[in-house]
Amino acid sequence: MSDETNSVDGIEPSPYRDRVDPKVADQTTSSSAQSLNLDGLRDLSALSKLQVREFTHTGATQMQATSNAMTQMAAAGAKAVNYIMDGGK
Repeated sequence: MSDETNSVDGIEPSPYRDRVDPKVADQTTSSSAQSLNLDGLRDLSALSKLQVREFTHTGATQMQATSNAMTQMAAAGAKAVNYIMDGGK
């Protein structure tokens, strides 16, 4: 067999789903494929929840820092006003 298409090097790997004909696939094959699909979705969902949680935590931290800075500026402003109102004492 000197034909290149029959050589082992010429065979491209393909996903399992593409190699199995849906008409030929038995119940075991389809159920295992479905469970793999569900596992993939579960992983994706967990990752999404983690990203949302991390993003929310980061946003809350930034808002707290902004709030602290505003409070400090307001306190400094109030001190300045009191100093001016007291005539610089």
